[in-house]
Amino acid sequence: MLPTTSMRKQNHRNVIGACGCCLVPFLILLIIFVAAVVFTSVVWQASGPGGFSWGRMHHYQFDAYRAGFQQGNVVGEQYASRGQAEPTGEDLDDLARDEAERLHVTRDRNQWTKGFRDGFARGFERFRKQAFFDVTSLHLVSLIAECKFSA
Repeated sequence: MLPTTSMRKQNHRNVIGACGCCLVPFLILLIIFVAAVVFTSVVWQASGPGGFSWGRMHHYQFDAYRAGFQQGNVVGEQYASRGQAEPTGEDLDDLARDEAERLHVTRDRNQWTKGFRDGFARGFERFRKQAFFDVTSLHLVSLIAECKFSA
């Protein structure tokens, strides 16, 4: 016996998704979901300051510390090159305050001063070590030269 079209429909009626009536609600739900995701991402990017974006964030206190550190490093090397004693405590704070006023530092001055102190100590110490190694190496070279000529 040949199957008729009504028999074919009846055979496939129990299979989910075989008809178009299940596909339409699924597509509508998919469109709603994609629209919700796009809307949420647009609102997320537009809300609030730049802290939620992928761009570079500005941390002014770190920038001030770095600027103070660099300036302190330069001034520390200058002090050490002139053979002056390393200022500590209040003297270093006064020096940092004077440099900040000279450079017109107004934003995050405490962070700048802290960076200046740390940079000054590092620059002063690095120059002293470099000078010590230069003197030591020159002394060793002169000793070696003396030994060669005396032999």
